Amino acid sequence: MIHPAVEAVRPMKIKQSLLLLLCISAGILKSQTSDFQLWNAVELKQDLPKGFDLSLQYQSRFDKDITRFRGSYISVAGGYKLNKTFSADAGLRFSTSSRWDRLRYSAGISGQWKKSGWNFSAKFKYQYQFYLAAMPENGINPPAHNLRLKLGAEHKITKKLKAFLSSEPLYRIQESEGYLRRIRNTAGIIWSPIKRMSFEAAYIWQPQWNSARIVHIAQFNIAYDLPKIKKRKNTSTPVTP
Repeated sequence: MIHPAVEAVRPMKIKQSLLLLLCISAGILKSQTSDFQLWNAVELKQDLPKGFDLSLQYQSRFDKDITRFRGSYISVAGGYKLNKTFSADAGLRFSTSSRWDRLRYSAGISGQWKKSGWNFSAKFKYQYQFYLAAMPENGINPPAHNLRLKLGAEHKITKKLKAFLSSEPLYRIQESEGYLRRIRNTAGIIWSPIKRMSFEAAYIWQPQWNSARIVHIAQFNIAYDLPKIKKRKNTSTPVTP
């Protein structure tokens, strides 16, 4: 049999524990900050002979809860299909705003696998980025090395509609210090109403691992595949000896 005094103390302890839990949760929520951003992109793609391809993209980004124009991002990338599973690519991106100008070089390798109606993918990419106006000796805009690993899955819903998921951590090395910068988690759809054109809408949830900041992103892309370059036929008449 439990003593009445113990029965009286027990509800008080439960109330104190709940109050402590609420205070801890409020402190965590207060310490976290979030930002809602909008990213829009237009992309042209071109298949080239012998397994090569080329793409050109312009992207605009708005941050501070879509109240500030963050910058323009212009990217050029080339790829090469190594075999049925693996591909390699390299690219250059120039980004500019009223506050900075930045260049980024990249090289990567990716693979794709199909299973049970799903397309699975994995991509590893190395990037080197630097600011055109920088003073690294004073700790202002030092260059950075990025290591990115993106894992994704894609499923066809209808003939013209696909859904996809991906997760991509980014590890950064800057000023001889390495740290996990962020993890970009994406869920979205790709709609292809006509041949060669596709529209992409996605939501990105991106925790910043070096701070208590979480970025929420709405992303909208339009992509157009240019007609394939056909090989020229040799129509010359052979010379008879």
